[in-house]
Amino acid sequence: MSVNSLPTEIICSIFSFSNESLIHKHHLPLPSPHVESPNSPMSDFCVLPSLQKAMNHSISLSHVCVRWRHIAVDLSTLWTRIFLNHNAFNDVHTTSNFTARSTNLPLYLDISLDDALHPIDSFEDKTAHILMGHVCRCQTLRLLGSDFDLNVILDVFLDYNISSSPNITSYTPLSHLHLMRKGPSDKITFPPDLNLVSPHLTSLRVFGAHVAAYPRWSIRNVALINTFISCRNYHHLLQMSGTRKMVLERVTIPDQVPHIRGGLGGSRPSSVTSLTFSDLQCAPGESHHREIFSTFFTISTVITLQELEIVKLNEKALEAFIAVLRVSPPLIFPELARLTLRFIRVGRMAVTAMSRSFPMVSEMVLEEVGGGATILFDAWRNDGSGVWPQLSEIFLDQKLIKRHSIH
Repeated sequence: MSVNSLPTEIICSIFSFSNESLIHKHHLPLPSPHVESPNSPMSDFCVLPSLQKAMNHSISLSHVCVRWRHIAVDLSTLWTRIFLNHNAFNDVHTTSNFTARSTNLPLYLDISLDDALHPIDSFEDKTAHILMGHVCRCQTLRLLGSDFDLNVILDVFLDYNISSSPNITSYTPLSHLHLMRKGPSDKITFPPDLNLVSPHLTSLRVFGAHVAAYPRWSIRNVALINTFISCRNYHHLLQMSGTRKMVLERVTIPDQVPHIRGGLGGSRPSSVTSLTFSDLQCAPGESHHREIFSTFFTISTVITLQELEIVKLNEKALEAFIAVLRVSPPLIFPELARLTLRFIRVGRMAVTAMSRSFPMVSEMVLEEVGGGATILFDAWRNDGSGVWPQLSEIFLDQKLIKRHSIH
């Protein structure tokens, strides 16, 4: 029995199954080495997978024979995951046909514009022609390009929302966004306002791009890498949004602090339960880095934290963090249960401050903390010391150390 003798319904099921299997097989791959490092903390957090293989697979099915082509082209579920590059924007007619094949089904877009040597003529007009009719059903967007490229694509979503009814339910349903800035732009652009571009966003990952404002109402997970964040935006994400988990890696923090109602002192409730600080930076040329870091960490004192990860903080940043913990009266985080320290120097003062501020830690991960592990173990192994009584074991450099096995 040949494949072509199978009923059309069976072939449709096979096509759909093969497409879904490919997607699950390649779910959340590590980012390309030239864009993001796979060794970064939580390197897959908020990452959207490339859809290039899924797109190529659908095209391959449609090129086997005449019958398969008719079946594949008419199978709308096969075309809900679309990958677009420079060539796609230079062939508007073909690209429009691809995006239309999914009819009214939810759409998942992956746009990669990393060919800076071949700029696209009339890029704004072509982008609007290709995307405007489909952003109303776009669920996820993975976007790689220059500042100009990113703004042109996101402006289509913005224009759609502005032209929509004032009712927020009529805005684009975009829920997952992964922005990657590739190289400088020869055109001056304004950073995008994601609160207007994607008000329904729940997951956001930004690499290299600057953002003017972040969504508030639906956002849950945020990863900011190699970018800048203002104190205002950071305060909004912590205190005025639904953010639950936030990763800040190689983020440059500002030296200017806006007025915050209630002031900076004291701990505050927040929806955020998980924070990661990795290799935080101050603006070049600043001479008072410790004060800048102190202000930043003071804003970060939310008592709802359940998980805290600290990675590669420089000496001034770590000193500022410990100084914030050692204020009087002391800051106490009663819900913090998981503490992760990687690639930092931990001294006795730091161990004392963290054991006091994080008394309920029950999970701990240490990696490349030098002599800090010995200092920490000396305090922890003494049953009568009262240091982390819920903590029965520690992962040290990927090895499990139990409390009563320390000598």
